[in-house]
Order: sequence, then C-alpha cells, then structure tokens
Amino acid sequence: MPESVPHDDVLRPLPVTRRGYLVGGLFVAVIGAFLMVLGFIVGFGSTLVWLMAVIGVLLVAYGLIVAVRGQSLAVELTADAAIVHGLLVTTSVPRAGIQKVTNRPSIEWTDASGRPRSTRITALNLGNRVGTAPAVVKHVDEEYLRLKAWARSTPPPK
Repeated sequence: MPESVPHDDVLRPLPVTRRGYLVGGLFVAVIGAFLMVLGFIVGFGSTLVWLMAVIGVLLVAYGLIVAVRGQSLAVELTADAAIVHGLLVTTSVPRAGIQKVTNRPSIEWTDASGRPRSTRITALNLGNRVGTAPAVVKHVDEEYLRLKAWARSTPPPK
C-alpha cells in the first residue's frame, strides 16, 4: 500500500517563476498598448492599422491574463480532489476518478458520467528543460513527485 502523504497541500511554481509570468505578461500588454496607440496616432484609414489595433487589444488582454492569473497557478491537493488552477480555468479533479498522472504534465481522469478527461497542469509545465535554471527544474520535479505520491496514496477516512 502506498505511503500516506499530507493532504490539503498546495503545489505551485517558485516565486521567481511567478514573477516571470508577471513581468512577461506586463511586457506583452505594453507592446499591445503601443500597437493600439500607434493605431490612434496614424489613424484608422488603412486595413493594416486596424489589424495592428486589433492585435494590440488581443495582446493587452493576453498579457494581463498571464500577469494576473500566472500568480495563482497551482494545484491544491485535498482529501477528495485535486483542484487545478490554470490560466483561464480552474478544474476540480475527483481523486477517485484519477487514472494516472502523465509526464506532459497532466492528470488523466474519468468524470462522474464515465467520460475520460485530461486536465493540463500549467503550474508544473516547464516546456523546454534545456536552458531552464536547475533550481526551477528541481522544484518542478519535486512538486510533480508530490502530486504522483498524492494520487497513489489512500485518502484519509471521513
């Protein structure tokens, strides 16, 4: 039987990673704002200027979402579920439905009606390990192992 692990645990990126989301998101939003201002200065007479303004609005929206929601990326592990906080969506994955934790990283699970589901874990996603700071890779690997141990462990009795 797997060892019992602490419950009501939170897995999250390192503070430096969360600051990266903040700075990167704000940078993208500033570029978007620049494109929008440029559109107003030049005037909306041509299709290219309209396209720049629309792209600018989209970049501002995307940048602000990444800057704000990047701070709350996490996986909350409770006795009954893993609550995955992503950039746009928060998903509650029932512990009883978890089939496996994959290396993507994601959780493959079955919902109450028996449909197979997969929930991506943005908080533990490194993308490219090459070039990533060793401390960040080590932290993500440790958090991922904690998630796997939680998924394998027996929930406490109610």
